[in-house]
Amino acid sequence: MNAEQEKNTERYLSTGDLMDILSISRSTVYRLMAKGMPNIMVGTVHRFPMTQVVGWLENQRGVRPHARPSEASPCRCTENPPPRVEQVT
Repeated sequence: MNAEQEKNTERYLSTGDLMDILSISRSTVYRLMAKGMPNIMVGTVHRFPMTQVVGWLENQRGVRPHARPSEASPCRCTENPPPRVEQVT
């Protein structure tokens, strides 16, 4: 595979890879999947398309479905944003 093909190839992460990169637990991975995080099944295991997951997570910022407007705290996204996920090569 040449450099151009690698650049255009989607990287798929295992559940363990996703847990390591995002520093989250397995149960959090499954909770995010239940909320719609992109994944595919390969046999009996889940794989996560990295660019789609990053896009989905960025779209989820500020989405607080469990907080009522009177209970919601002000957004602090610009004060201390979460670290960006970088592609591992």
